[in-house]
Amino acid sequence: MLCAVVAGKIVDRTKRYREVVIGALFFAVLSQLWFTLAVKPDNMVSLSFSLASLGFFALGLVPVALELTVEYTFPIAELISSALLLTICSLVAFVFIFMMSALLQTENSQNANWFCLGALGFGLFASFFLTTDYKRLQYDSDHSTN
Repeated sequence: MLCAVVAGKIVDRTKRYREVVIGALFFAVLSQLWFTLAVKPDNMVSLSFSLASLGFFALGLVPVALELTVEYTFPIAELISSALLLTICSLVAFVFIFMMSALLQTENSQNANWFCLGALGFGLFASFFLTTDYKRLQYDSDHSTN
């Protein structure tokens, strides 16, 4: 949760959603890679720190992703766009549960870790195509009374 607060404060002050998403995803990818390479017997310290790092950066994306969704879908109400994002995330999680379960049943369960790394890497790659056309911020600045 600490990264979520820090990311929220950074985005609130700078309005640099894209850069925060790319940064958090980059470190989440590194953390997942660390975890994937650290899966060995008697390596609990490294595994613990890699998972803590992954959770730190992945959870930091949640408030930024919600705000970014609101920015991209403006003038649609914030409640609708946030609910849509959470619904899509739930559907993707549902698919991931079955995929990960199938991958863990294979001879090499490490494939599940590589799949997660690939999914995070794809998210990082896709985030480079985010635009900086923040419709709600533009509307607020055009209609501010101060």
